[in-house]
Amino acid sequence: MSKIGFTVICFLAIIHLPSCIGNADSTFTYIWERFEEIDKREKEQSKTIIGLEKQILDLQTQVNAHTKTLANQDKVIRTLNKYLELQNTTITDCKNEIQYLQLKGQKMEIRLEETEKQFEEGFDAADDTNVATEPDDDMVKNRKLSSSNTKQAISDKVIHSKEVAKADGKHNVQRFVGNVQNGPIAFQSHLTRGVNYFNGSFINTLNFGGVELNLGGGYQSGHFTAPRSGIYIFSLTVTTFPDTKAPIIAAIEKNGHILAKATSYSSVNYHPGSVTIVVELNVGDDIKVINQETDPFSLLGDHFTNFMGILVVET
Repeated sequence: MSKIGFTVICFLAIIHLPSCIGNADSTFTYIWERFEEIDKREKEQSKTIIGLEKQILDLQTQVNAHTKTLANQDKVIRTLNKYLELQNTTITDCKNEIQYLQLKGQKMEIRLEETEKQFEEGFDAADDTNVATEPDDDMVKNRKLSSSNTKQAISDKVIHSKEVAKADGKHNVQRFVGNVQNGPIAFQSHLTRGVNYFNGSFINTLNFGGVELNLGGGYQSGHFTAPRSGIYIFSLTVTTFPDTKAPIIAAIEKNGHILAKATSYSSVNYHPGSVTIVVELNVGDDIKVINQETDPFSLLGDHFTNFMGILVVET
């Protein structure tokens, strides 16, 4: 019994005591009934308080769970923003590199035209000198033949350069100069199906079997062999399945030496990784993509994972 209940009972007993003298049994019964009623009410209130406390604990648990979920979502958003910033930086670098190469090509085209003009002027001056000194017939014949062959060689290079620039369509820029005789070199490929590494057999070279473009025939069965020497651009994108057990670490390799790496770990959503490089190759150099991850992973195919390369300047 609480102190309040005891105090109330004593107060009621004092009030009813004068009228209850001579009838002690009825007074005691009345006091006892009041006591039981107050005690019952206190128990009900205690039970109600316990129920409310339980509800408060349940609500607190739900609030903690929602707070944790929001924290995880914020982490995912930060990761996506970081990836977008990296992609934007890569795109900007590629645009700057392309602009530089286009400007360099324009300058080389101008130099080639100036060289052709100088040759033509030089040959005309030489012909005038030969006429003035009246050389013999054999000397005149040999000089004219040499002049004609040199002019034809220069003209062939200029025509090939302009045809390549015209075929480009959007950018009338001389991209392939010098001794280019067989046209451009470029390839575009993708994984035709996913690669699952769960059986313990290590996968080394990634074979991009879906080949949309293979100008020059340099790409075969996962390997690109440089047909000609020059400056090349290569780009790699890899994407793993969501909820994959481990990330994929893929590397672009030149003749057994790693040039760059890309990684993807899709814990909840798709998180592709990509890398773009500029590299100088000699004839016969080998470029391929290798896997460096030994833990189980699952790599997406169907154009989610791609590999491409292009010759931009021949040396």
